Amino acid sequence: MTPLYKNIIDRLLTQTEVTAKVDNSNTDYAAGNGRYAIRPGQLDANDGYPGIVLNLPTVEYEEDLEGLSRHGTATMEIRCCAFDLSSAWDLRTAVVYDTGDADAPAGLHTYDDIANGILSCLHQGDTEEAIEFGDASGRLLYVVEATLRIEFSEGDF
Repeated sequence: MTPLYKNIIDRLLTQTEVTAKVDNSNTDYAAGNGRYAIRPGQLDANDGYPGIVLNLPTVEYEEDLEGLSRHGTATMEIRCCAFDLSSAWDLRTAVVYDTGDADAPAGLHTYDDIANGILSCLHQGDTEEAIEFGDASGRLLYVVEATLRIEFSEGDF
């Protein structure tokens, strides 16, 4: 897992509304935050729903006059997955805005962690889709995807 994924996952795990809504029943992880269904790329086979999948389709580095990279920009797609559309949207709202504390909103929108290289994180928009399972059940998985633009200092990213 790249440091950018780790930083964002660690942030999501501090957001009380996210941890209250996302599944945490994966018994492959005896203790700790691994039990939460928040993963880069895809959920584990034993993760339940609702869950969060993170993808980084683009990462671009800017170079200074000496050809060295000091700053980068990434697009992160955060897919909030649930068996009903309202739960998927609720999870997306928790991810982006963490409505658990009205006095100090702490979602990923406007998040920064300069000490760890995240300069800014801005919500760019959302999409939604329904995916039919490959079995004959007719069940649907609803996915609300929040797209974020993340600026970071080079560091370990």
